Amino acid sequence: MGVLYIYVFALIFTAIIVSTLERGRKKYGLGGANRISPLRDLNIFILAILLFGVTSLANAVLGAVLRPPAFVLLQVLLAGGALLFALVMEARYLSEARWYRSEMLVEIAALRKELDKDPLNAAYLERLSELYKKIGDMKAALSCAEKAYALDPDEPNRWKVENLKEPVLPELDISPFRALVTGYFRYLAGLLSVAVRLRRLK
Repeated sequence: MGVLYIYVFALIFTAIIVSTLERGRKKYGLGGANRISPLRDLNIFILAILLFGVTSLANAVLGAVLRPPAFVLLQVLLAGGALLFALVMEARYLSEARWYRSEMLVEIAALRKELDKDPLNAAYLERLSELYKKIGDMKAALSCAEKAYALDPDEPNRWKVENLKEPVLPELDISPFRALVTGYFRYLAGLLSVAVRLRRLK
């Protein structure tokens, strides 16, 4: 088995696993998406290095021991495992994101009731702005932030208003994650096809 294939397989396999783990934070805002955490990023980097090394080594050893059909079957099983992992994690992220959204909607309703009693409470408005931003209602978030700034014109509140006024670029539906998964399995399908043809020629 070629060295190039071993490294390419390990790189793509590692990218799928790591991007799946990061997807909950980056797409769904789980685990503090807006917080900078050098330790978390370092852990992800170490995981990627270890996963790449183990996958490369395992493929190199098994490629030398197994016959081509058995090795191709192993690659297909690994591909299926990666896809299953991605699907399971995606379902988990969706479930957690829905739960957090429902919790935030409950808090929004409670804060709205408190604001009816105390409409000049800037702290309530600041919190409402944060919650609306998290659920994606940028118009309501900006409105609450502006009201909070009018009541409490300090620097943090001014910064929040300016930040919310900046245009937000929409995320593409076809994410690098999906493109990577699609390319990965097309590559494996081509590899399987070539292996079958070579076997027929023998």
